[in-house]
Amino acid sequence: MDPNGVALKSRISKQVAYLTKHPKVAAIGTQTTTIDNDGKSLIKSSFPLYHTDIYKHLIGGESMKPETVMLDKTRLPKDLLKFKKNTHYPFVYIDIFMKIGLYNELANINNLLVLTRQFSKKNNELLNLKKKMTFIKLLFESTTNYEYKPSLRSLISPILR
Repeated sequence: MDPNGVALKSRISKQVAYLTKHPKVAAIGTQTTTIDNDGKSLIKSSFPLYHTDIYKHLIGGESMKPETVMLDKTRLPKDLLKFKKNTHYPFVYIDIFMKIGLYNELANINNLLVLTRQFSKKNNELLNLKKKMTFIKLLFESTTNYEYKPSLRSLISPILR
């Protein structure tokens, strides 16, 4: 979890309980609210709850918030959780989630359990270009290596951001 985030007290117990009841789920996320520096609510998530919907929208970064995810790594192959070098947020996590989805299911709890802070963003065109190039590279690799079939919405949204 990001050090600027806030986990609600019941987060861990609810995620552990979900994983205990659903043995096919290896990664469980939650709903989140983005807040500003003053704690004012800006954006509330409505992430899909079930694997099929989450997986087809992964590439767009609109189906799971990495900061909310809890993993049960005993449900995954030993060396699966390796990050690729030179991959930018959130795509470094999306690649991992795609790999997890090949072996077990992804899910989200329909409870708000994490608050994430949004700081003022500086216009950094070079970083934005690097993120877009990372997205294109991940899209190519995921469709060829994992036979991933993204939804149209998940293809368009990262390019427009």
